[in-house]
Amino acid sequence: MADAFADPTCHVLLVDDDEGVLRTYGRALRRGGFDVVTADDVSAAVTALRDRDVDVDIVVTDMCLPGGSGLDVLEACRTDRPELPVLFVTGSTEVDLAVRALERGALRYLMKPVEGSALCRAVESARRVAAAMSAGHGGDLGGLAGRDLANLDVRFDAALTGLSLAFQPVVSWSQRKVVAYEALVRTREATLRRADRFVATADRLGRLRDLGRAVRREAAAFAQRVDDVDVHVNVHPMELSDPELYDVGAPLSRLASRVVLELTERAAVDRMGDVRHRIASLRELGYRIALDDLGAGYASLSSLALLHPDQVKLDMSLVRGIAGDAIRQVLVAAVRNLCGHMGMTLVCEGVEDGPDFAALLAAGCDVVQGYLFGRPAAEIGTIEFERIAGQLPSQLAGRGNGRAPAADGRTQRWTGVGDIACRLARDTQAHLGRIVDAAGRLRDEPKAGERGALVHEIAAGATHVDDALDALVELIERGAARGAL
Repeated sequence: MADAFADPTCHVLLVDDDEGVLRTYGRALRRGGFDVVTADDVSAAVTALRDRDVDVDIVVTDMCLPGGSGLDVLEACRTDRPELPVLFVTGSTEVDLAVRALERGALRYLMKPVEGSALCRAVESARRVAAAMSAGHGGDLGGLAGRDLANLDVRFDAALTGLSLAFQPVVSWSQRKVVAYEALVRTREATLRRADRFVATADRLGRLRDLGRAVRREAAAFAQRVDDVDVHVNVHPMELSDPELYDVGAPLSRLASRVVLELTERAAVDRMGDVRHRIASLRELGYRIALDDLGAGYASLSSLALLHPDQVKLDMSLVRGIAGDAIRQVLVAAVRNLCGHMGMTLVCEGVEDGPDFAALLAAGCDVVQGYLFGRPAAEIGTIEFERIAGQLPSQLAGRGNGRAPAADGRTQRWTGVGDIACRLARDTQAHLGRIVDAAGRLRDEPKAGERGALVHEIAAGATHVDDALDALVELIERGAARGAL
């Protein structure tokens, strides 16, 4: 049965003067899903490269060939198709030839004998590198950047093979219980052990989908082992285009009612025009959505209006040191109140000591995550709530969110919906006023240089009005669904 190593439209030019090698390697590549064109000398290889009926995507060549060497094939590629990835699979032990091949931009230099599966993996890696380069991720394929990217792809494969997850508890202090665990990616590959580097590498190679699927598969296995607790899984916005994420039969989808998808990289969300539709589809499956790292980088308050998340995770940059920073205390209390009004759960990340935790409790926060409650680990542990309570002032030790439960929790969370709606309406009114003013100045036939600026001002105002009205409608609909209106 054919292995799903590659896109079946990927054409490989296999060059070797040994008929047995052409037959064996050609069969392995075809089983791997590649289309294979063969050549047994330099002249035939160059002819195949210039054949308009065959669009070669990758070249795999021996070094010792009739009519020249693999270096001549490489040179022809660099002359006619500089972006074409070239791999050497050879029995030659001449170090000088290997050095010259790599200096001229060969991606890989493999020594015979090479197993068919290993050859397929090497060719598939070259295909991915070529795709990443054409997408602008790596610079010129013909130089060292291309080979570095190929080596990076190999290390990424090793990191995927060695992937595991660590789990950190998310705690409700008022309930004195773990309400969720966040799944955090780990790998045995030494060069990619830092999670941010692992994710950045996946992005650069165009392999976020591969990483996301592996993480979701491991997270689903963990979720099946724990009961009555949610699992938080980080999702890069580019993963929202992965069909598997919406597959009702996928391992994680079957547990969607207990899964919170944390959206990272807010900047990438802006590049997706149908993000609301995709989020709605995920909610239909049962997933809840969290906005990660609010207060850091691109994770701004405007994300709340765009995504309407179920949960908001406050970045640790606002949490650490809050005990000694009155401004942060006011900011966190304001965000806590806003989330409460909009029916969103606020999760405070990076809680590491008693004083900061006490300041969060005083600001009305309840759901927290950080080293004070547990470090990420492969196996879940117990939390010593009494020990932590001993680090708090007596008036806060037994405190949760600082508010008595309402008769109807849904209504309590939405008591401020009218105030928010009024603010959105006032914003809309202000933008409409600016549009009317700009239109009036445009009617007075301004100079050519000013006309363009006024048109831009009107267009920008219309976008703001549209966004504000969308948010207002969504706010009212959600409030009505919760019985608060």
